[in-house]
Amino acid sequence: EKTDDLSQYGLDDPSFIITLTMQLGMPTKILLIGNQLPDKKNMHYAKQFDKDLIFALEFSLIKVLERDAIWLLDKQPARFNREMANKIVLETTGEPIEFHKDATENWNVVSPIDKNVSRESINLLYNISCFMVVREIVTYEPEPGNYIEVGLDKPKIKLSIYFNDSLLSKVLYGNSFMTDNENTYIRINDLPVIFLTDAKINSNVNNVLKEIFSE
Repeated sequence: EKTDDLSQYGLDDPSFIITLTMQLGMPTKILLIGNQLPDKKNMHYAKQFDKDLIFALEFSLIKVLERDAIWLLDKQPARFNREMANKIVLETTGEPIEFHKDATENWNVVSPIDKNVSRESINLLYNISCFMVVREIVTYEPEPGNYIEVGLDKPKIKLSIYFNDSLLSKVLYGNSFMTDNENTYIRINDLPVIFLTDAKINSNVNNVLKEIFSE
């Protein structure tokens, strides 16, 4: 628990120093990571800066912390239970369109018109929400100007999915631009993060609108 020779553990000149910011006003912790254990390749000596106890820590934790933030992100943060979903509200530039699922698992538009909707069209909406893959984090803790810059201050498309009146997922879609694929700025469930996806959002929504309003 206490030694005057930290060099034998590599803790006199640690390979990694990790600062942990604690919640609820608790003081910051500093963790020192030293040498590999002689008999365990994935274990390294470690100690808290202001404590005497030396312990072993799996080095895989350190390698994870070195990863880029996008690697740690849930790539499908808008995921939800599709079986529970029984109402979808799609907002574009016009009046909100409300879809309901009936007891036979069929979908219908109930507002602003009354019309059956094919499973293919509903799947298009699911594909740009439930199965949408985030490609990049654009901004953490965005400022108002960040939302304006990417078109999320006045989203072109809003998609909200419910179980009865309980919100399961809400995705806001901002500006799009083309590279090799269509890229769109998105915000999910009021998270203070701007993401980027290369899902085919505009074309999928346009296909749904065409089915609903065509004769």
